[in-house]
Amino acid sequence: MKLLILFAIVLSIAVSCSSKKVEEEVLTEQGVMAVVERFDEGWKNKNKALVDSVLSDQYLYFTQ
Repeated sequence: MKLLILFAIVLSIAVSCSSKKVEEEVLTEQGVMAVVERFDEGWKNKNKALVDSVLSDQYLYFTQ
C-alpha cells in the first residue's frame, strides 16, 4: 500500500511540476521521502490539510 501511495505522490508532483513553467527541478530521494513522511503523518493523524498539502491540485483519489 505504501508503494502505491508513494507512486501517487511522485506522479502528483511530476504532474504539478510539468504544468507550471519551472526551471529544471530535480526530485531527490531525500525530497521524495520527506513528502512521503508528511503524507503518512497527515494520514495517520487524520489531518486532511497536511495530506492535501503534498498532493497536486489535479490529484484524484479513487478505490476499487
